[in-house]
This record gives sequence, structure tokens and C-alpha cells, in this order.
Amino acid sequence: MKHTILTILIACAVIRCAGSSRHPQVVAAEAAERQKPLLNPPGGVYFRGIDAKVINFGDNLEYSTGGDFMPLLSDTLSLRGSATLRVRSRSNPALATSETYEIAADFTPILTHPAPGSYAAAQVVTLSARQKNVRVQVRGADGFNDYDAEMGITIAASANLEVRQCTATECSAPEILSYQIVPPVVNPPAPRALTQNEADGFVKKAATTFQQSSVQGLAALMDEAKLLVIQDSSLIANAALRQRFLSQNNTQAAAEACTTVARYLYASARRLTLGDRGLPDMPDFPRYYIRHIADGSITVDSTGVNFVWVANGPALVNPYLPKDALQAFDVQRGTVYPTDYSLLDKLNVMAPEVALLRDGPSGTSHTHTFFAIRNGATYTMADTYFRDFNGIETRASAGKSWPFAFRFGPAGSRYLHFVYGY
Repeated sequence: MKHTILTILIACAVIRCAGSSRHPQVVAAEAAERQKPLLNPPGGVYFRGIDAKVINFGDNLEYSTGGDFMPLLSDTLSLRGSATLRVRSRSNPALATSETYEIAADFTPILTHPAPGSYAAAQVVTLSARQKNVRVQVRGADGFNDYDAEMGITIAASANLEVRQCTATECSAPEILSYQIVPPVVNPPAPRALTQNEADGFVKKAATTFQQSSVQGLAALMDEAKLLVIQDSSLIANAALRQRFLSQNNTQAAAEACTTVARYLYASARRLTLGDRGLPDMPDFPRYYIRHIADGSITVDSTGVNFVWVANGPALVNPYLPKDALQAFDVQRGTVYPTDYSLLDKLNVMAPEVALLRDGPSGTSHTHTFFAIRNGATYTMADTYFRDFNGIETRASAGKSWPFAFRFGPAGSRYLHFVYGY
């Protein structure tokens, strides 16, 4: 049955990719929303103040912070107190946007999930600051380091976390978060191996459904998500968030959504290996994408436009797996594994069937997430790259764009690096 489902999914992906046009409702909604001004950063709670920039600034705009509208003379508005900022066209007031900014004078408590306390199994703890211009730090052996919002913190035995919040110039007093894990964690049943057909199915799915171009693949799935929101606005209830989502450039977003796709493929593959254990429902990708935009786990990039940045990585995996199977990352980057193919080498020694992999320029700084799946005698790594690559070093690590695939590895071209790219 599982093989049949995968075959149907792959067939549907091929049919969708063969399409040559976009849904007219989506095109019309994009055009309408893109005529409106857009504010960056989005609304929310901020520490001390915020400079809001009008992305598509023009000389025919006016703004209000609660009173009368005034001409907008600059693309930047400085707020030092809470306000609902409205920007609109003077000639057509219907072309308007609104964001609510709450300015807090002091640091507010860190949001922690799950809350400190006693638990009977390992927990993946996620932390976030209520104020969007504040970052969270966690004390390690070498002092405080920035918290990695993509990864979370796995608490497998009783422990205290010491955390604080920081801006560029000041930090809050440290706070202690205490977790007790009792009784000791019991290892969950070992997952079964993926069948060859299942592994092949995921590889083909990455190559078709999650390729990136303007009217097919991942960009088309994002179009499906937009159509769902157009037809049911309650899926993204916040009007400003919905406007931002409907106006995003799907092709650009698809080119940068590797972390979201890696988690989706990983959770899907792991669910197969865990068998029938009363697993929580997992939506198709368009609804998955909407869900995690609405809950704040997928946010806009630094441009304030495209939803690609993962602000709470475990939230994209944990809701779809049983509690005793929660593990945000099977393999993490260490100082002796500075590149993606070395991570695959490490994975081969550890021999899990499915893994999320991390790499980056240093032990505490990561670039992105890979999805790796055992496929026969080798691993296939699904990853996205959206720039041209030149030079032996980058090509050896990344290959080039789809459908280019590059075999490489420290022991005679052992692995297939799979780029389902731009």
C-alpha cells in the first residue's frame, strides 16, 4: 500500500509539473497585493523601538500611527512607542497595509516549549524571545552562545539551561530553566529499514515535486498554498501576514526553501520507518507550509518578503512523530566534518536510514540543512542551491543545478549528491 501511495504521489507531481500556466486566482491575488505598500520588519513585539521600512516606497504614499494621515516623505519610519502603522496610496486609499508594533521598554520572559518541569521522556526544548529584535543565548562550556532556532535543544537527562536575552548593546540577567527527566529515557523501538522502492520514491519525489521553477515543482506547491488561503482566509487569519504571503515571489522563495523541504521529507520518511504507531496526521506540503507560516515557525527572510527562514526548526518535525521518536537532527556538524560530503561519511559509519544533516563554516555557525536517505548501498542527499557554482571546490561540494548530479566522496565517488535546484 505504501508503495502504491508513493507511486501516486510521484505521478501527480509529474502531471502538475507538466502544466504551463498558473491559476488565475493566484495571479490576480498577487497582482492586487503587490500594488500595496509593504512594511519590513513585520509587526510584533520589539525592544525599545523599531525602524519600519516601506519596501515599495513611492511619492504618492501617506501614513498614520493612530491619528490623521500625513504624507510619507521617507521610506523609513522610526517608532519608539507602540502603534498601529498604516500606509496607503493617497490616490487610491484601498491600496493600504497595516502592521501593529508593540514597543516594550524592558526584556520580557523567554518563550519556552515545553515549559520547565518534570517529564518521563526526552524533550526537544525550543526557545524564543517575545521581542523580535532580541536574540536568545544559552550558556555552554565556553560561555554564552546564540541559540540555534533551527535545531532546538535536546534534553535527554535532567539538566538546567542558563539562558539570557541580548540586543547589540546589552543583555538581560541570566535565567535558569530546570528540566527533570524521570524515569531515565528508554530507547524507543528501532525503526525498520526503508525498502528500496520507498527510498527510490523519495528520491524521485525530490527530483520532481520539489524542483524549483516558476510554474512547476516547489513553486507550484506554493501556488497551491496561496490558492487555499485565497479560498479560506482563516488559514492565515492575520490580515498583514496574509497580504505578505500572497504577495511573495514563489520562484525566489522556492530557491531558498531547502530547510523547510528537508524537514518535510525527513518527517515523511521517518514516519514510514516507524510503522503504524498511531502517528499524528501530517498534511500535504501546501498545508504544511501554510500551517508553519501561520504559527510563526517559517518567517520572512531579511528582505521582509519571502517565507523561507525557519525560526523554530523542531516545530517542522516534532508534531508529526511520536513523542519517543523526537529527534530534531540525527547527525550534526562537528569541527572534524566541515563539509557536506564529510557529514555523509560520518552518516555512513553511524548507518541510520534517514537523517537531517547540518553543515557550516564553524562549530557554532551553520549554513543550512540537508535531507539524506539510504538508497541501496549509498546515501542520496537532497539539497538546494540557487546560485551558479564555479571552481573545483564548490562543485565537489555542491554539484550544479538540476538535473546535474555529482558523484563524489572520500572513498572513490561513494555518494550521490542530489541537487533538485533552480
